[in-house]
Amino acid sequence: MTAADYANSMKAIKPQLDAREAQEDGQRILSKVTGTGGRNARFAAAGLPTQAYGLLSVIAGTESPGYNVLNGGERFDSYDDHPRRKGAGGLSTAAGRYQFVKGTWDRVSSVLGLPNFLPENQDKGAWWLAQADYKARTGRDLTSDIDGGNFAAVRAGLAPTWEGIAKLSDEQFAARMLSAGSNGYAIDPNAVSAEINAIPDPDRRALVQRYLSGEIANQQAAYKQYSDTIGLKILQHQVTSETDILDDPVLSIGDKETHLRAYRSENEKSAGIADAIVNFTNGTLTVDPYDAKGKSTVDNLFDQIASSIPAERVMPTAEEIVRQAGVVPKRLLSAIRQGTESQNQQEVMEALQQASCEQRRRLPTVRPRQRRSGGLRHPT
Repeated sequence: MTAADYANSMKAIKPQLDAREAQEDGQRILSKVTGTGGRNARFAAAGLPTQAYGLLSVIAGTESPGYNVLNGGERFDSYDDHPRRKGAGGLSTAAGRYQFVKGTWDRVSSVLGLPNFLPENQDKGAWWLAQADYKARTGRDLTSDIDGGNFAAVRAGLAPTWEGIAKLSDEQFAARMLSAGSNGYAIDPNAVSAEINAIPDPDRRALVQRYLSGEIANQQAAYKQYSDTIGLKILQHQVTSETDILDDPVLSIGDKETHLRAYRSENEKSAGIADAIVNFTNGTLTVDPYDAKGKSTVDNLFDQIASSIPAERVMPTAEEIVRQAGVVPKRLLSAIRQGTESQNQQEVMEALQQASCEQRRRLPTVRPRQRRSGGLRHPT
């Protein structure tokens, strides 16, 4: 099989695979097509482009759990027409998997000639509406922007149409689109293409496995990038509450726990720095010089102050911190150590002199008691 044949086969296979079937018989993979995006969602309409199935799975994931759901959660029984009423506890006439309000459904069904509200017509109508509204608002082609990975523009262009999309951040929307695309798309199980069946079984199974290996790796990389971005935002204090992490629709439970610990640690660190600054300003900064937390407080305090004062004030500030706390900031220790290892005699002498000065400042603070096994004790 040539490289071109392989590429064409992948294009044909992609919409019809499920990662959970990768190790099973090739023909079973083709005859049992299931969900997308990790949500086990199925589509009633066959023949839509792969971009449609990916986008519709994301929209459905934010709007409704099923084709027969009214706004508010009530279920309806007949697909003869749009229900045209509010559901129990609902605020609008939104209905179906994509929560069409009656006026929007009338517009869609009129243009497409859809005679009823059957699930397959909801799929077709939602894809048409997404393309039409996106084109009207942006002047751009929706399919092209999905193919190009321009997910921020896609989300912005469709947010006025679907409230669920509007509630997602650009990162969350992109992660869901990538996940949907990586896991394959659910279609009518009977719509198995002749091109796939024409591939000999051993080759078909090999292609499936090779395709899934690459796509799953892409999905995992996209998720890791998303999770790393959340971690960076925590360090930059751009995450404002634990709820932002707990309610994130993309993060796994394990990563939520990891980010919550990081968030709480950063908050504790910020509070400690704030208290240390007040005490330092008042000349009353005291820490246990033998305790890791005390050393960390001094390091964080020095880093915070040093980043906001003129360079000529950094050393006097460090000296005052040492005088009050009896702990030499790690950055200052590193600078002294680097100086003593220099090939320049003058730099070595300056570093040694600095070390001697810091030791003299530190001794009056730490001499009254020493660290022994079991805690702080007075020397005998």
